[in-house]
Amino acid sequence: DPAAALAQVGMQPGTPAAIAFAYRARDRAVLGPIGMATPFAGLMVLLASAAVGLAVQKIAASRRERRAWLPTRGQGEIHPPTLAAWLTLPLALTAAVAIPLTESKGGMIAGIVSLAGMAILWRTRRALAEHWRRNLAVLAGVVLAGATVLVAWGVRHDSLPSRTMTYRWHYWTGALETLLERPYLGTGAGNFGTLYLKHRRFGADEEVKSPHNVVVEALSVYGVAGGVLYLTILFGMLAAACRAAPEEEGALPARATGSPPAGWTIAAAATAAALAKLLAGGIPLMGKEWTGAVAFATLPAALLAVTLATAWWAGARFRARAAAPGPWGRVALVCGLFAFVLDNMVCYGIWRPGIGTVFWGTAGAAVAWAGASRWVPFAAAVAGWGAAFVVLYVPVCRRAGLAEEAVAALNARDYRQAARSAAAAARLDPLDAIAAYEAAHACQLARDGQALAWAQQAVERNPFESGYYRTLADLEYERDNAGRTGGQTIASFRVRVAWEMAVRLNPNGIRLLLDHAKFLAEAGSGDACRQTLDRVEALDAALFEESPDRLTTQDRRDIEAMRLRYP
Repeated sequence: DPAAALAQVGMQPGTPAAIAFAYRARDRAVLGPIGMATPFAGLMVLLASAAVGLAVQKIAASRRERRAWLPTRGQGEIHPPTLAAWLTLPLALTAAVAIPLTESKGGMIAGIVSLAGMAILWRTRRALAEHWRRNLAVLAGVVLAGATVLVAWGVRHDSLPSRTMTYRWHYWTGALETLLERPYLGTGAGNFGTLYLKHRRFGADEEVKSPHNVVVEALSVYGVAGGVLYLTILFGMLAAACRAAPEEEGALPARATGSPPAGWTIAAAATAAALAKLLAGGIPLMGKEWTGAVAFATLPAALLAVTLATAWWAGARFRARAAAPGPWGRVALVCGLFAFVLDNMVCYGIWRPGIGTVFWGTAGAAVAWAGASRWVPFAAAVAGWGAAFVVLYVPVCRRAGLAEEAVAALNARDYRQAARSAAAAARLDPLDAIAAYEAAHACQLARDGQALAWAQQAVERNPFESGYYRTLADLEYERDNAGRTGGQTIASFRVRVAWEMAVRLNPNGIRLLLDHAKFLAEAGSGDACRQTLDRVEALDAALFEESPDRLTTQDRRDIEAMRLRYP
């Protein structure tokens, strides 16, 4: 029953939110643990490349060692390196099969590019290594030439060859406008989606949080100076991973000196994963049952431990130290890194915390294997992470428990408790505008007089978010008309200013404009209502037919009623 399913998530049939929800519910693409197919496909490209290189390296090494082992083989004895090699294959196959299941075209193209790169580089690696700087410069030139052709096409046609690429062209050009407005500081991390709405192209689909291009996002988020620095680090890491390094065509790769034993390393990784899972939601502060919380954290950590142990074991004693990479491992990792970055020219996986951690860790490993010092960047990373944790994450962790309490109270329809918990959460993290915004909504449900104060606080914490001004306008309007029955409603100057700011920050949001037209109709502003309705209908005509933002039948009835009221 579609209507019942929508009712469970608080949606009305026929609304844009319900249309988008139904589309995602019918979507058969594998989304992975992050709930998004395209970034998950990029992650699988990186992991599949590493697993393929590891499996092939183990198989090649085991075949060489098997020749010396066969004359001494005992009855029923199994060759451990061969067993280790074949146990690694399922890791590669699982990651590789997941890529087409995501139905991500960019991810599948990136996977093909990675495999093709492995095949080419394996046969030509020695010749390419002799002049690796020149060859890398040639590759960069080819990529820049392709990007130039793509941009020239977009400038000429104001679109790109496919519909999905046209979406991205709209995102990129809108992001360019945000960069031109804030060239020095950019939007700041996490703020792109807020400031993008002001420059969103007329008829552009979706209120995106990312421009779906690593270069465009780095520049628009961090500004010119910060973006160039970020891109220098990114492409510098890729270049450093390509440096020629001595390689030995021997049996198993040599053991890295100074590396910790396998057991300790895997235990540390699994423990860190479990703790991160616990801290991510502030579970220790939530008052939840520890049994469920621990199971929720330890099951993924146990799977990680098994995967790492399988990848680590090469047939020798498991307590041995880590193996340095063989030639196949390096080739596969470099190809995976380049394919992942290529995928992020139309995606945003590198900006997702979990996926970004995997990428930068993999890039650091590839650079270290090429002969770079590992301890200085490691110490710097640990110091930076520790400082960020203390300054930024501790308030978030403290707030998370109260936010969960507020959600639980809302589900139980205990609105007063929800308001108290949400307000306490907002006070614990004074930099977070979202917490203040949620506190305003919770207080509004509880009919608490602090709702308006929290809405004003949300606007003060982030004066560029259109939705906050919309909420402020609704609460101001509600206060002005409290107790009134019949007759024309009052729309004070404060309400009109809040609505004006909301529209100014999101001038092409069709839903916002339609609601604004309804407000103007109730306030008796006939001319402004007609002009807003004209823009709403023009935006609807400019959207793609499948867009969930298109006007519904009920929307058209509402527009017709307003036009009859103000002909």
